Amino acid sequence: MESRNLSFLDDVSDDFKISTLHILKDGEEVDLAIEEIFDKDTFDHLIGVTYSISPSFVNKYLIDFASCELVIGIDNDYIKDSINRLAEHLKENILDQIQGEPIKFYDELAMKAKFNLDRGALKVWVSASHLIHSKFYLLWNDRGDKRLVLGSANLSQRAFDKASMQFENILILDDSSYFDTYMAYYRDSLSKVLTDYIPKDLKKLNAKTFKNISSIDEISADEVFIISNDQVANIKEKAVVDIIEDVKDKISLGICEDSLISQLDNIDSDRAAQKRDEKMKADAEEVSFELAKELINKRKNEPALYSKETISKKVRKKVEKISVREVENTSAIERVELFSKRDLRNSRKDMTGLFVRSSLNSNNLIPFGKKASQEDLARSLKCLNNYMKGFESYANSYTDDYGKRIFESILCIFTSPFIYELRDKIEIVENRLDIPQFIFIGGEAGSGKSSLLSIMSKLTGINEGGFYQWKDLLGTRGNSQKRDRIDNLLDWIRGENVNPILVDEIDNEFFTTEKYGKEFIVSTSNLSIRRDNPYPIMIGTTNTKSYALPKEARRRSYYLIIDRILRKSQESADFYKDIYESIDNTLFLDFCYRMALRLESEEDYKWDIYTEDNNFDFLYNSREIFKDYYEKADLPLPRYFPEKKYNDDTEANKEKWKNLYRGSRDLFVYDEETGHLFVNISQLNESYRTYGASTGQIYADALPQEVCVGSVHGVVNIELDTAKFLAWIEVENPYARKKSFIKWILGE
Repeated sequence: MESRNLSFLDDVSDDFKISTLHILKDGEEVDLAIEEIFDKDTFDHLIGVTYSISPSFVNKYLIDFASCELVIGIDNDYIKDSINRLAEHLKENILDQIQGEPIKFYDELAMKAKFNLDRGALKVWVSASHLIHSKFYLLWNDRGDKRLVLGSANLSQRAFDKASMQFENILILDDSSYFDTYMAYYRDSLSKVLTDYIPKDLKKLNAKTFKNISSIDEISADEVFIISNDQVANIKEKAVVDIIEDVKDKISLGICEDSLISQLDNIDSDRAAQKRDEKMKADAEEVSFELAKELINKRKNEPALYSKETISKKVRKKVEKISVREVENTSAIERVELFSKRDLRNSRKDMTGLFVRSSLNSNNLIPFGKKASQEDLARSLKCLNNYMKGFESYANSYTDDYGKRIFESILCIFTSPFIYELRDKIEIVENRLDIPQFIFIGGEAGSGKSSLLSIMSKLTGINEGGFYQWKDLLGTRGNSQKRDRIDNLLDWIRGENVNPILVDEIDNEFFTTEKYGKEFIVSTSNLSIRRDNPYPIMIGTTNTKSYALPKEARRRSYYLIIDRILRKSQESADFYKDIYESIDNTLFLDFCYRMALRLESEEDYKWDIYTEDNNFDFLYNSREIFKDYYEKADLPLPRYFPEKKYNDDTEANKEKWKNLYRGSRDLFVYDEETGHLFVNISQLNESYRTYGASTGQIYADALPQEVCVGSVHGVVNIELDTAKFLAWIEVENPYARKKSFIKWILGE
């Protein structure tokens, strides 16, 4: 276009306003409101074929039609330009269902629109088998009045807004013969390829809402229909299957081209090209964003655009340096939220006090936890038992005592959202540390600790089987990477999200470096016990040889050893796959309900349970709930059910010293005069390498006070009570035999 064609701009006054909406009705320019175009007072019925539609538009303008059919087409240039258009279109429809777009659409509909949906007065269609690029609207009544609306406008408020920056044109033809042509086109062709946009299972839920309701007036204006996240997940899953089955049916009927099958086979080529395009677009989008942000001169009294010269410099600078900047903020890692609001707990209304964000509207919190039926509880328990039987079948040297530790891990994650409340029940603040905020599962490579973490995650249903890898939590700021990781974890723990933090493969350095794991565990726990607000716990796996914490950190954590190697085979792989797929969060939802019930009636239950060895059993009520489960399901309590809290950190320390005594006897010197054993811990530092704390100090911290004579800190030689030390590591005392022999020789 030559510049002289724009000369009319010279005569435009400051008061000139551009109308971006152009409406032509029966050959004349008109100015009509949306209500006048979609005139519900004149017309009773509407069919709309459009690229997109907003629920708010339906609620405001289309809700009063006696019948309303809406077809959502396609407005995706990438699909239209793709070689494998049909395959890409099917993929996009599947993606829509996975992302819950139809459910979100439904959720935003007004109650009257949902009522219309139930009685068939509102229908929303889409085509998974064909690309619909048409856009037209048909309105009519039983008296013979007809209206055809053509043009560029979708069914959204913005499209019909005269003040919008978006140009739209609309052609309205009343009582035109073209109406019948378009109606025939819709009925005979387009309607044949349609399928429901609203998933079948969602329509069934909707029908339950309006069961025995004959008029919308029977429903309260403030009535709210809540779809749980579990229901959302089930609806999505079945909707994807329905979409695929619909396409298969249309292929078999000859409605859809069978070339779709070959296109699906070749969709990989599109995927690679799409990724390249997305990368290039992301690079350019970043530059465009920065440019748009910097166009305004904010130093002036009234913000204004920069001059042409300044803008030219900025453009040149940005375009010369198209790059994607490295993201340095690790807090961008997604963390699913579970909130505890105990003041909203009400068992009579099935309110556990736990809430999750709605997957339809992140601004809404919906209740989490509900009572399960006896049948569902029995099914879930059997599924859990089957998982445990997998360890019986495939773990080397399996024992029921070993299985109890696996079950104990599951009890820990079930109890996790309530830990802060259990701590609050202990009046002496310092004693609240007897309830650990950190659970560590020690396992050798191949012992199934990562899959256990995944199962634990899936049992809660919050993270859908997901967890964090320790290495992936590293920051990006060079020498501050590890500090950033700890800061990120601290931010999570300081928050009020009680969803447990699940981390796999915590490294050796975390446990052995004084300023790392110990400081993090101790300082975090000390702060948490004085908080009134909710906070999460952390559950992590590590190598069994990595766990080496000083006493003050061990008191604030719970260590479970799960280290039996699993035998790998196709049979075991198939077994665990079947178990994983069958597990859901039915049991956890019910557990939340029952624990909430106990907390609500706390005077009826025991909360300060100590074991024989003076260990606080913070899982006591969780054990009681599970015992009740098995009894009500008429199932025997499993042999591997844990009825007490374990002390595997003590067992690990015992094993550490037993191996040292048996393997390095020369480090132990027996003193005939005192009858005590001396260990030179400086030799440990020379003989064994450990990253972080000295090896000698790690061993010193692992000793129980009762076997030591004097302090173990600040000394070179640790003095041990021989009899007590050897009894602790469960090794026969050879020095006792020696003493007895000498006494016999001397005749004493």
